[in-house]
Amino acid sequence: MAAVEIKGLNQVVRNLKMFGVSAEDLKEANSIISGKVARDASAAAPKRTGRLSDSVRGNRQQRKASVIAGGASVRYAGVIEYGYPKRNIKAQPFIRRAGWTNQQFIIEQYERNINSLINKYGFN
Repeated sequence: MAAVEIKGLNQVVRNLKMFGVSAEDLKEANSIISGKVARDASAAAPKRTGRLSDSVRGNRQQRKASVIAGGASVRYAGVIEYGYPKRNIKAQPFIRRAGWTNQQFIIEQYERNINSLINKYGFN
């Protein structure tokens, strides 16, 4: 699994919890983000049979947006993403690239979601 971390998000979640806001309230932003990044990663995945591309999924979670690829029938997803130097296989970071290229989108989604929480709970 590849990860793109949003620095400071855990602190934002902790601060929101101090004011009675649930991490559950960030699920909408996480769902939108993971869906967009997963679609972009799927489109960028190397295609021979299409199984790798079809295996890319976004997960809606409380504390993070995550995108995964692979599974029982596509065990090579990590090798494609990270490479395998011993076997002369170069990394083709399709998931990480999708995360990197969507940085502005990700920031905007969290900003929108957090601003809506500020308005919802009357913190403004």
